[in-house]
Amino acid sequence: MSHQNVKGMGLMVINALGLAALYAVMKMVTVSLNSSQAVFFYKFSVFLFILPWIFYKDGIKAIQTPNLRLHFYRSIFSTTGSLTLMHSLNYLKLIDITVLTHLEQMLWLIIGTLFFNEKLNYYKVAAILFGFAGGFLIVRPELIHNIFFGNQIEIPEFNKAYIFIAITILCWSINSTLVKVLGHRKASNKAQLFYVMLFASLFSYVVAFIDWNLIGCFGFVIYVPGRLHFPFCLGIETWQIVGIAASALFYLIHNVAFFNAMKYGEMTVIAPFVYFKLVFAGILGYIVFGEAPKVTISYIGYSFIVIAGLLLIWSQYQQHKKN
Repeated sequence: MSHQNVKGMGLMVINALGLAALYAVMKMVTVSLNSSQAVFFYKFSVFLFILPWIFYKDGIKAIQTPNLRLHFYRSIFSTTGSLTLMHSLNYLKLIDITVLTHLEQMLWLIIGTLFFNEKLNYYKVAAILFGFAGGFLIVRPELIHNIFFGNQIEIPEFNKAYIFIAITILCWSINSTLVKVLGHRKASNKAQLFYVMLFASLFSYVVAFIDWNLIGCFGFVIYVPGRLHFPFCLGIETWQIVGIAASALFYLIHNVAFFNAMKYGEMTVIAPFVYFKLVFAGILGYIVFGEAPKVTISYIGYSFIVIAGLLLIWSQYQQHKKN
């Protein structure tokens, strides 16, 4: 195995650890801080961190773009996904959230087939089936357990937080599609990162710090903006500031490690190592939050989603060999 691939594998593991740590820290922060406010502080912190890198050397030219509207749309979907994800952290296990977000790859397949003329094959179809079957096993493990095993266990009420995860997956899939479109239009990485964080900070600020009031109008109920709050009036505790700064740092570690892993290693070699994120999330969830699946079926669901991802990698490898 080449030295470059080994370096890429190591960087992909660091990327996985950075993402798992990001989710874990934000789960701790959102226990006592409103999740939408946490998203604003996290996004704005990242925005401030990246400014020196973006403007170094190229100055204002780094953010000149003819695709401002696409950057705006991308940021809306990206931030909405972050808001719904952070909200769900208060109600779901860290490992469940981490695994379910991998279903985004299944939606990529569907979107690619419908809008980018990408061809389906047996591996991709199997990946979709395994992926969504795994998602169902994670969301409703008790139901499957009662069908296949004699000892009946109580089926709890459906956790509505899974709806927020579904919104996250959908929004991030659309975001990834817009990234692909921007890539075709030669949008630079610096411009993409600048605008997604700029608009994310503005959008999350509106959600986090404006009181939205409900009023009746011609038989309809509509939201109207009310009082505007300012971040410095919240009385944020020191540990929350440290947590948000750590989240921003983990985000940057994840990004730098991911892009460099893709730079140094072959995709089919390094891609499986992204699933270390599930291992790290499981360990952090157990140690920090005392979380563990109550039903063994959940582990089968985790395995199904990992298998789905590996099938996609294998499909990519086969296509690469043909080309």
